[in-house]
Amino acid sequence: MCGICGQISLTNALDPSSDIVNSMMNKMIHRGPDSSGIFSCSNACIGMRRLSLVDLSGGDQPIFNEDKTMVIVMNGEIYNFRKLRTQLTEKHSFLTTSDTEVVLHLFEEYGTEAFNLIEGMYAIAILHIPSGSIWIARDPFGIKPLYWTTNGDMVSFSSELTSLCADSSIPRVISGQALGEYFTFGYVRGTQSIFRGIHRLSPGHYLKINEGAVEEISFYPFSSLLQPSPNRTEPEAFAELEGLLSEIVPSYQAADVPVAAFLSGGIDSSLICKYMKGRDPSTYSMAFTDSSFHDESPYAAEVARILGTKHRSITTDYPDIDTILNILSYYGEPFADSSAIPTFLVSREISRDVKAALSGDGADEVFMGYTLYQGTAVARSLHYLPFKNVLSRSLRFVSGSGGNRSEKLDTIARRLEHAQKPVTKQILDKQSMFSAELLTQSRCLSNSSNTTINNGSFYAKHLEILGHDSVSMLKRISFMQLTLNLPAGILTKVDRAAMANSLEVRIPFLDRRLISFAFNLPDSLKLRKLQTKYILRKLASKYYPSNISKRPKHGFTVPLLDWFAGPLGDHLKKQMTDSAAGDADLVNPKGIIAAIEAHQSGTVNASSTLYSMLVLEQWARKWL
Repeated sequence: MCGICGQISLTNALDPSSDIVNSMMNKMIHRGPDSSGIFSCSNACIGMRRLSLVDLSGGDQPIFNEDKTMVIVMNGEIYNFRKLRTQLTEKHSFLTTSDTEVVLHLFEEYGTEAFNLIEGMYAIAILHIPSGSIWIARDPFGIKPLYWTTNGDMVSFSSELTSLCADSSIPRVISGQALGEYFTFGYVRGTQSIFRGIHRLSPGHYLKINEGAVEEISFYPFSSLLQPSPNRTEPEAFAELEGLLSEIVPSYQAADVPVAAFLSGGIDSSLICKYMKGRDPSTYSMAFTDSSFHDESPYAAEVARILGTKHRSITTDYPDIDTILNILSYYGEPFADSSAIPTFLVSREISRDVKAALSGDGADEVFMGYTLYQGTAVARSLHYLPFKNVLSRSLRFVSGSGGNRSEKLDTIARRLEHAQKPVTKQILDKQSMFSAELLTQSRCLSNSSNTTINNGSFYAKHLEILGHDSVSMLKRISFMQLTLNLPAGILTKVDRAAMANSLEVRIPFLDRRLISFAFNLPDSLKLRKLQTKYILRKLASKYYPSNISKRPKHGFTVPLLDWFAGPLGDHLKKQMTDSAAGDADLVNPKGIIAAIEAHQSGTVNASSTLYSMLVLEQWARKWL
């Protein structure tokens, strides 16, 4: 795992600066503390920081081909590189045993089709030195980050936004589109970063920079995932799933250092750990001394006992304010998923023992593990229920009569009222991180930010996917989760939290073979009678008791309600007396102070909104 960066001149009117590229590298030492390397030629300068896991002594980058006409830097891991290497040995001589050199020779043979031949997570830059042409690619599902921008005649790229902006000449103008996405989803989605003109390279795409032109080209066949599913029996699918996991998980352990695993005790991580090879692999879970946190460690300990892993349950204290603010600093863009805090803490502890760990991320998106899938199935049924409006009003009346309001009847009434909207509208409503706090949030924002958030153009890609009526609505949601939510959300969270601690996280459920398998399953093998991840649960029941295989999903949770009722709320209130985000006309400091006071009095629960304001304020103090 590494960080890569570089500059490419489009016209040769400007020389790429090795000083700037070195500064970019220094901004991400945490991504690669083991070594660094840089290469410069007439129109390009590329560099990297390395976290060494494969070919520890010989795999330093940049790496050249035999005649030194091509050079590569890569962030990531290629899991099938040994198999690919055997296919290349007749034509190529190898100076290292690294996966990076395999990718370079593969590119020599197959060009950009090489990106469809490798299994792994990566951001890759390959430079043809004589012509000055460069290809920069990102893995199909966006596990590894890559930012890029054109600044005059210079194209710059880096694994992190903070690194990219080490070049002080790059403009930092906030994108209204990105700001609206942050205020809606809690983070910036899509290809536009928080700064106008600085882009994220789309997953499954590569940049081709040649003869002064910059072109972004797709190489992964995303359309193949939105095809009708073939008929297949449950036993056939079950056997194929087990075969795939038995093959894929051990391949993700390929390294010249130990590879451990996150183990929450949920079915996803428990299945990953089941198929790990080697003697007594190490597994880790986290427990918090603060009882406000949900403690999953007993389930993890039970799975570890069944599998016989070397298990460590990490117990940590409530993070202080300085620790929370330090964690936020690694994200480069405002990122208001509070589970980044425990993810950082567990990564910090694991990194003291190992450099790499497997995780169960990705399964919820492709095997239908979220309540959104259950809710959509129910919504479709309720949408066609006659007399919904009359029934909801009747329930409200019955609930309110007699002086004792029924919360259960009110909930049913709300669902019936919600079901009067088109199903697509219901799905979009559930995408908002602040759906329960919209009024509070609007009072915390400036007038210009409220205008931005009401634009709503950031739902265009969602609507495009949900309108793809050749496949089921559930499959469309799964595709939306995979291509929109996952790269900007969970994968960003995990990458920054882990790499801040120089820990590589590998994600077997996002192997292209498993993705293809999952999208070719009928919905009934993923969601059955409102049971999520049906086929995964059935496989888990083969090895684990029902308290594991039938456990409902429960991710990392943070007691924001209590935090903002106490010192964190006081801290934010103090910041609002001299607010950088307020000075930039992004927020309404008086509205935020009022929301804190209402939250601390118990009048409202404004915790999600307040956390997003805290994140934005910290970001603004650093960047604006």
